[in-house]
Amino acid sequence: MIEKLEHELDSFNSEQRKDALLALCEKVNSGQISLPEAGTAVNIHCHTFFSYNTYGYSPSKFAWLARKAGLAVAGVVDFDVLDALDEFLDACQLLGLKGCAGLETRVFVPEFEDRVINSPGEPGISYHMGVGFPSANVPERQKKFLAGLRETAQRRNQELMGRVNKYLHPAELDYERDVLTLTPSGNATERHICSAYARKAAEIFDRPDELANFWSEKLGMEITASQLLDGRDLLNAIRARTMKRGGVGYLAGNRPRLVLGVLVELRDDAH
Repeated sequence: MIEKLEHELDSFNSEQRKDALLALCEKVNSGQISLPEAGTAVNIHCHTFFSYNTYGYSPSKFAWLARKAGLAVAGVVDFDVLDALDEFLDACQLLGLKGCAGLETRVFVPEFEDRVINSPGEPGISYHMGVGFPSANVPERQKKFLAGLRETAQRRNQELMGRVNKYLHPAELDYERDVLTLTPSGNATERHICSAYARKAAEIFDRPDELANFWSEKLGMEITASQLLDGRDLLNAIRARTMKRGGVGYLAGNRPRLVLGVLVELRDDAH
């Protein structure tokens, strides 16, 4: 029963996630589940399935696992959205876990346009954090800003996918059918696209040797059967070889908006 409830924490249905967490909390209160005292370890940079999580963790699932592990503090920072914020902080309150929430996005810093900051191979681009948001219920002007972040990211994804589709033929994707269905609120990332390409190719090439040969040829590197089974190495290779600098999907000059000051304003107004 506990394993089933933990599995339901990752449902795309928010009510099912809530019911599962409440049921687990009841088992804690009744003594059926024992949770450790908080230690000193922290993890305040976790993405949930509202952007991308390798294991498909929801905000509730991450809060539950963090509490089970005895973390002192846990935090979520999904790409471009605050979709996980309220669920995560509510789960933290239920579990007696100290939590924080924010978002991560890509920004362009013109003063460093000729220098690599923290995005390899992309001069001037920085992965930037906004943390300390108390609520996802932000003023109207900030809602428009958040909507702009989401729209910009999704438009970039579709343009990128269009270029990669031509290169990875016959493993071509439909954005709405193959990609957006992998995340509960339609906030797909490059990693969702990579996962969708891996699934599509596996549908087309039934034999492991044919599938490995397809990826070896398209990615210009040897892909073994073990890498197909593990999945992570293949997804990383797809992203590196097709979407980053030098890849067929990469578009030089496709820069995100300059949002440093607005993120601070957005956080301070989220009360």
